[in-house]
Amino acid sequence: MTEPEKKPDYSQTLNVPKPDVKNPDGVDTNPLSIPLRANLAKREPAILDFWKTQRVYDESLKPTTSLGTFILHDGPPFSNGNIHIGHAFNKILKDVIMKFRSMQGYATPYIPGWDNNGLPIEVLVAKEFREKNYVPTPLEIRNRCREVATEWVGKQSEQFQRLGIRGDWARPYLTMTPQMAAKQLEVFAEMVEKGYIYRGLKPVYWSLVDETALAEAEIEYKDVKDPSIYVRFGLRADPDGIFGADADATKCYTVIWTTTPWTIPANVAVAAGPDIEYAVIEHEDRRYLVASDRLGATVAAANFTGWQVLSTHKGSDLKNLMFEHPLFDRAAPLVLADYVTTGDGTGVVHTAPGHGKDDFLTGQKYNLPVLQILTGDGYFNEDAGAPFTGLRKKEGSQLVLDRLSETGSLLALEEILHSYPHGWRSKDPLVFRATVQWFMNIDHNGHREKCLKAIEGVKWYPKESIDRMKPMVSGRPDWCISRQRSWGVGIPVFYAQPSGTPLLAKESILAVRDLVAEHGTDAWFERDAKDILPAGFKHPETGETEFTKETDIFDVWFDSGATNQTVLGQWPELSYPADVYLEGGDQHRGWFNSSLMIGMAVTGKAPFKQVVTNGWTLDESGRKMSKSAMNGVAPSTVCDKYGADVLRLWVSSTDYFGDVRVGEKILDQVSTTYRTLRGALRFALSNLYVHSADDFDPALHAVPYADLPEIDRWALHRLNEVVRSSVQAYEAYEFQKVIQNVLGLCTADFSAFYFDVIKDRLYSYGANSPERRSAQTTLFEIASALTRLLSPILSFTAEEVWQKLRMPSKPVSVQLAALPSDRAEFRAPELAARWSQLLSVRDEVNKTLEGVKKRLELALTITIDAETFEALRPYTNQLPALLLVSEVTLRQGTAPGVHVINNGAAPGAKCARCWVAVKEGGEDPASVCASGCVRAWRAQTITDGDIVARRLA
Repeated sequence: MTEPEKKPDYSQTLNVPKPDVKNPDGVDTNPLSIPLRANLAKREPAILDFWKTQRVYDESLKPTTSLGTFILHDGPPFSNGNIHIGHAFNKILKDVIMKFRSMQGYATPYIPGWDNNGLPIEVLVAKEFREKNYVPTPLEIRNRCREVATEWVGKQSEQFQRLGIRGDWARPYLTMTPQMAAKQLEVFAEMVEKGYIYRGLKPVYWSLVDETALAEAEIEYKDVKDPSIYVRFGLRADPDGIFGADADATKCYTVIWTTTPWTIPANVAVAAGPDIEYAVIEHEDRRYLVASDRLGATVAAANFTGWQVLSTHKGSDLKNLMFEHPLFDRAAPLVLADYVTTGDGTGVVHTAPGHGKDDFLTGQKYNLPVLQILTGDGYFNEDAGAPFTGLRKKEGSQLVLDRLSETGSLLALEEILHSYPHGWRSKDPLVFRATVQWFMNIDHNGHREKCLKAIEGVKWYPKESIDRMKPMVSGRPDWCISRQRSWGVGIPVFYAQPSGTPLLAKESILAVRDLVAEHGTDAWFERDAKDILPAGFKHPETGETEFTKETDIFDVWFDSGATNQTVLGQWPELSYPADVYLEGGDQHRGWFNSSLMIGMAVTGKAPFKQVVTNGWTLDESGRKMSKSAMNGVAPSTVCDKYGADVLRLWVSSTDYFGDVRVGEKILDQVSTTYRTLRGALRFALSNLYVHSADDFDPALHAVPYADLPEIDRWALHRLNEVVRSSVQAYEAYEFQKVIQNVLGLCTADFSAFYFDVIKDRLYSYGANSPERRSAQTTLFEIASALTRLLSPILSFTAEEVWQKLRMPSKPVSVQLAALPSDRAEFRAPELAARWSQLLSVRDEVNKTLEGVKKRLELALTITIDAETFEALRPYTNQLPALLLVSEVTLRQGTAPGVHVINNGAAPGAKCARCWVAVKEGGEDPASVCASGCVRAWRAQTITDGDIVARRLA
């Protein structure tokens, strides 16, 4: 549609305030006193200062209704660098929720937090020391880690606040503080007393780079290329004659397949599936045992030709077979295991209990030795045997291949691309190592089943995310909670000497808690056991009096998972459980999971009532952001260029339940959307308070709803519909629907129609005329409602508008105002139905006049069917104003649809102020609309089927 021509400004002749003028000296001095000027990025810091000065966060905690408190528990980011776009994305979503709930009437305390312990910070510090060629003590590492963590907490706090995130930034929670650590030890003591904690030898994910055990939550999978090998194990004993009565044992084998050649020295058995069918085949003068379903793949890999099947056997019948290791003189018995499948490999599984989860369990069942052949930093140890001892894993793996080839045991060597576990932070390929660690028993006292049941009582957004959470609980192993690092909370366990019996008791743990609460977490590492335990203390089981201390620290997921107790249980304005958690999808196995494990163990209740999951932030091409790809988007850069409100609008415009994209082009598009929303609010302000707030005072000038023209009541009906649907969208955490609703209202209903139509009343009618005051009353309601509705999202812009709106008893900040609600008096569905017909006619007119200039001077003939003609008859005198023309002839026809004819310029003289042709005016256009502009739109019936509407002087 072509925009109407811009009219000359005749407002001064009518004593009507000119819209949108600068302050007298022409300088924008106070960002809260000037309506919606540009330079948002420069104006936002002043608004931040205003919120601080007015103590808006503190005021938001004062209940305004009986709704009570709404608690969002903040998942702690690591304090190890500048925030990235993912941080901003997540924190803005949380802020939108809390501001929305606050304006609903809840008290909304928001305690931001940081995860300060663990590898992310210790890795930074270790690099610093390496660059200085200095080998630090554990306490020196801890002190420097604490300094780094404190520094980044301060920087990240400023960066989050710049985004408009409201919270108690002066009193955040930090997992490294004595207060938090002491409470964490209290939680640990509770779990010990309830029987959840034990120490045991198990294979765990191990990072050879970070030299520590890792939990499931710290694992990510990447596709890598590895050697794929088929290895034959010679037969030692066949008491049941599986290979045949005539078999030569020296020429009988089974074949295993593996992608980890380095684990072959740790092999102590081979496993078969009890219900799988196995075949004995003969190739040349040798016999091989493999699963029947894997025969084709195995013989193809080994390049066998001319082979034949001699016999088949059920896996359970193979239990007495004994093979031998292909490199060492030791037995490799065949054992039975249900996890063996025929999906890949040979159906016979290489078993190394020291380096595999299932292998370990099988080893326990059959009392197999556990050979753990790697050191923590990736060297083959003595258990690997000569000639492998002392070699790095990569070198040893190649030597294994060489030796297998030399002995004739390597039947095939290929390369395979497969998914393999890597460290979440180090990005290095992980290994399984059987080591002694501290664990939480997930199945103790029916804990797993209780957690799964509790999950059903939680509300999940999106609802299908419960299907991601359930497998993470049902399939998770016992939780390895110990780490072999320096920076963190020490595990408070003593070992009696010389027996090494651990002292794991609530009383001793609480003694350490008291020590940490008074002297900090370093006290555990600084003091000897005798300085912590009471004088003469004896181990209750062994009677020993000498003790050493555990050197491991807690897994950081235990630190953060315990915050539902250490934070919700300690901040007086918070309580357990939280109303909502909101984090990324990876937290189903991470923070959501660890929080559930600890919360349920301590309280028997889930720590959250609702869980909201956001997706990953990707670049504009859909690629994961990374430093190496240099495709990241820095929040600070966005704020400097566009302003934080544009970033907040981008976040809220996305379907954030899935992955989202961001980049320069996308932000430019969002900036355009922002200007559209800002433009609608600016239009309202420009026509309410332009020279001063005295122009429109709702207490003095507002027109009662019943006296408003229909078009104004239609606008309020549409506004009310959007308010109602948007509040529902907020409730469902679907913020993109809020933006869609408001944007559609501002573009299709207001900017493209309503605002155009009322400009004549606003700019041409008398300052205090009922027509102008009616339009201003409607604009005031629009500005007030949209400002409050958008405040959780466009916090800075909404504050600017709010400071210009004049109303009695107005809260100091829009954030302290009530959210707009569904107003029954604005509901007008019958009126809306009538006006939908008018709008459909207007759409057809717009199509006909596309590209036509001087539209206001035109005369139209509109032909419609009888039913539509009767529906529009009561509005004929309004048609020229609604269609932005001078004259409309409404004609009743027989053909369906709307038919528009442009008759050219309307008869009469053009008004110099309103630019409409007036039929009975004088020759001087300036005199057509005389003082007061008394010019009524009148409809005259020309024939039974024709009605002409024009402006008459």
